[in-house]
Amino acid sequence: MVLGLICGSFWLPRGVSAGARACQSGQNTLPDPANAVSTFFAARAWLDAGGTGAAVATPADVHSAAVVLRMRGRIVGIGHDAGDTNKTGIVDRALRSALDAARARRTSQPTTANENDSIGTLVTLELELAGAREPLIGRTFEEVARSIEPGECGLQLTDATRTAYEPASQLLARRMASPVSRAVLAMVTELGLPPRDLPDLQALGGNTAMYASRSIRLAQHDPASSPFTLARVLPAISTAPASRADAVTACASIIARLAAQLETAPAAEGLPADAGAQMARTGLRGDYVIAADRYEPFAAGATEQALCAWALARAAATASFPETLRNQAQSAAIAVLRALMEHDNSESDPAAEPAAVAYATLAMAELAGSNATIDAPFAASMTTALGRLLAPATLATLRPHVQAAVLDAAAALHAMRTPVVPEKDLIAALDAAWKSIDPAELPIVAPFLIDAEARCAPDTWEQRMTAHRSTLEAARTVLLGTQVQADSSDRPTSLLDMPGAYPMSGSSAGRISAQSTRPQFFMAMVAGLPATRSPARDAEDSNTLALAIRFVQQLQAPLTIAYCAPAPERARGGVLASPADASQPAAAQAFAILALTESERALARLALPADPVRGK
Repeated sequence: MVLGLICGSFWLPRGVSAGARACQSGQNTLPDPANAVSTFFAARAWLDAGGTGAAVATPADVHSAAVVLRMRGRIVGIGHDAGDTNKTGIVDRALRSALDAARARRTSQPTTANENDSIGTLVTLELELAGAREPLIGRTFEEVARSIEPGECGLQLTDATRTAYEPASQLLARRMASPVSRAVLAMVTELGLPPRDLPDLQALGGNTAMYASRSIRLAQHDPASSPFTLARVLPAISTAPASRADAVTACASIIARLAAQLETAPAAEGLPADAGAQMARTGLRGDYVIAADRYEPFAAGATEQALCAWALARAAATASFPETLRNQAQSAAIAVLRALMEHDNSESDPAAEPAAVAYATLAMAELAGSNATIDAPFAASMTTALGRLLAPATLATLRPHVQAAVLDAAAALHAMRTPVVPEKDLIAALDAAWKSIDPAELPIVAPFLIDAEARCAPDTWEQRMTAHRSTLEAARTVLLGTQVQADSSDRPTSLLDMPGAYPMSGSSAGRISAQSTRPQFFMAMVAGLPATRSPARDAEDSNTLALAIRFVQQLQAPLTIAYCAPAPERARGGVLASPADASQPAAAQAFAILALTESERALARLALPADPVRGK
């Protein structure tokens, strides 16, 4: 994960300027909201009537439209119309195309008599109504793609006589919104153009151009319910900063969802009697693809499980969290560690994965202060594996964040008076890690090193940190400056899901994604430290964390996820990969818990008066 470039002495995140361009257009081209709602109800009535009766009228300010029909969260029909010069029949054609697709699907699959007779009444409706298209400026397709956020708008590609249209609703429904290049390639293919870049296509004599098609999207979670407005995958929540209580609620929801995966499923017909117990033995599930109701893979890998175990254990060790949350987190952490211990030959061995060794060791260290029972042979195997990783030659081969996690785990064992390396060697390794850290990766790596310093020398670690303060301050300043704020009046409504995010380049999910929880973890780590406190800084720390918590809440699947989820109970409370990706990676759940847990610890520190000696 790459955050930025060093430019002179200034740490400059990549992609910031592109993000700024993405927010500077679109509001004046949206259709009238009242007319959009009226059109939705007319379309709903048309479906309920089985697609008979008068055609649904197209409002005068609608230039293109798209429809997604779902049955119990699964897509059964899609349709769209890019519009024409007279702008008539656009909504009607999109609706009829989607209903025809649903009927064709119905005839190819077993259905009940009721479904055969009344398909229109059984489907939910997602309706996208777009205004006048806007030209997207860029010399190449890559430049054009950088000017918008994934799923921000529909896309149209023209060659003067033909138009290919990829509506936002359908890009998001098919998980094709990110990267934007996927949609571009699909449109180039649809038009039958050669697979070349924009300048080459134009040089061939074509009038090839790309446009943004900004829209209002309305959906419903069951056929009889009223519509709600979508930003991208989810409705936008309030852009106001969140509270500590909100963070607790958010963290509890993520923990509860993970804990549910660890429960033994009831016996089911056709399965062996011990099937539920065998599935529970595998621990946490893999990345969840909401629309497909599928885990990829079914069981999370050793590294992801160990990371979740550490996050859960750290939440359990956070004294200011409610007891019920801490107890559930502790039980879940122990269950995940047990699953790692009981792996079979078909599963990855945690001892063979350096990150898994580090995270599992950290999890056991967090649980050491409780009455939790940890399997001694498993703990010994992790300690042995950690010792091998700490050999200088091996340590040097690890990726920076894994190396830092290994050092943090070694510091945790040192704090428990069961060291795996002499203290002087550990201190030397920490010093070397600080010196070699790439400033672009500092917010990803530094939390482990800060935690290691605090464990290794709890009485003097702040003095040791003074050597790194200028570097940490530079990263903090840039993150404060690039965090998406809530006060942008010209932000398109589809991007009202962004406030609070720390943009990150290098993620397949786009700049605005669940990866934001990693710099949030860092910002919480450095917030409220006694040596740097002042009223102004405390306010900055509180505000940035409150806004970051708001973004985590935005990523959590709410009740309305049922509109696109065949099994909404599996998704609710979990964190999406991004506002434009309806999947829930296992690692994203862990880092969200870590970010929320560390934010709670920081906000608890900030709620106390500053030390008059060390604070300012």
